Amino acid sequence: MEQDEDDILLLTAWKHRPMIRYRTNDLVWLRSSESIVRALENECCDWLGDMRRCGLHEWNIPEIASIAIVLGRADDVRIVNGSNISAENLRQALEVAGILPGIQHFKHDTVNERPNEYLIYLELREQRDDAARQAGEIPPA
Repeated sequence: MEQDEDDILLLTAWKHRPMIRYRTNDLVWLRSSESIVRALENECCDWLGDMRRCGLHEWNIPEIASIAIVLGRADDVRIVNGSNISAENLRQALEVAGILPGIQHFKHDTVNERPNEYLIYLELREQRDDAARQAGEIPPA
């Protein structure tokens, strides 16, 4: 596990020949377990006591490990019912439906609390803008 220059998670499979690197497009906060322990010692005086009260001990923390916290997606892919939907997929669907020329801007989103819902926000072109564009008053978009 490592981060690239854009804080994107990179996974490497060492068992395969040739070596396989997979860019997940997940934004991550990646730290070694050693740096996490140092931060806990600086910020949380009794963190070992808290661990012991939960039935854990120092040896439960791996010495050589990386801890990754996924912060979000780097791309504009939304997951609905297990299907990945990108903005390009939406653009193609709007084009096939024949309504893309009438749209100024669009975006899509999902809500974590309702994983089966897919939201599409459309900003429609105004007829007067198209008329002004044809007359040369507004430069083309």
